[in-house]
Parts: sequence; C-alpha cells; structure tokens
Amino acid sequence: MIFLPLIILATVLLVLFRWVTFRQSDDRFYRLAWLVFLVGVFLLFWSNGAVGVIGASNNDINMLYNALLGVGLVGGIGLRKQRLGLALVMLVLDFLMLLILAAALVGDWGLSGPKWPLDAVILTVFFSGFWSASAVLFYLSNRRRIRLGLD
Repeated sequence: MIFLPLIILATVLLVLFRWVTFRQSDDRFYRLAWLVFLVGVFLLFWSNGAVGVIGASNNDINMLYNALLGVGLVGGIGLRKQRLGLALVMLVLDFLMLLILAAALVGDWGLSGPKWPLDAVILTVFFSGFWSASAVLFYLSNRRRIRLGLD
C-alpha cells in the first residue's frame, strides 16, 4: 500500500532534482546539497509511513513530519536560485525537526513505541544530519559563487 506513493514520490523527486540542478547550476556543492536534501525527504517519508518516527506508525503526531517535508519542499522550490536562502530553509527544517521531538518528549506522545524515546531521538538526529549537511553544502556553494564573482 505504501509502495505506490513511494514510487510516485521518488519519481517526482528525481524529476525535481534534474530540473533544479541541471538547469540552474553546474556547481557540485549545489547539486550535492539538493541530492542530500531530496534523499533525506525520501527516506523520512518512507520511514515515517512504514514504521513512524514517534511511537507506532499509526500515531497521528507523525503527520507533523509530513508537514515538515511540505515546508521544506515549498521553501526549496521557491528559493531554488538563492543559495543562502536555501541554507536557511535547511536550518529551519533542522529546528522544526528538533522542536517536534521536544514536544513529543514533553507530551509523552510516543508511549506506544517499543523503544520510546530512544527511537525518536536516534531518527531525529539522523534526519537532522541530512538538513544540516544540506545547509552546509548550500552555504559552501554560495561562498564559492561569491569568490568566483558570479554573484
């Protein structure tokens, strides 16, 4: 049941990656930043749909992560030419991810999970790494463009 949306999401993300990176820039940092971001989006959507991040997969709080992905994709597409803006979007995603975890820990939202809260903390740190790495790569891309005099 989850495979069809995953196939559709993977196809959309691949088309988005090709459209954004190959039409916009030949900068390797920029392309790698987009790749890291889109892989993180795909893996978060997949794991959230399959097993859930907070508690069991049927926990309604896990829908916050899908909203988080929506914010990231809309911000990313809207700012696709502004590298520093993209780095800030990634940092906002990082902050929101940690905010969701903090709210879940305070509210004991994941008590239905077998290894609560360890599983949520590990997954949050894992996915925050994608957003942080992408932010650093967008920042490096911006610095490279400034150094080369392209901006």
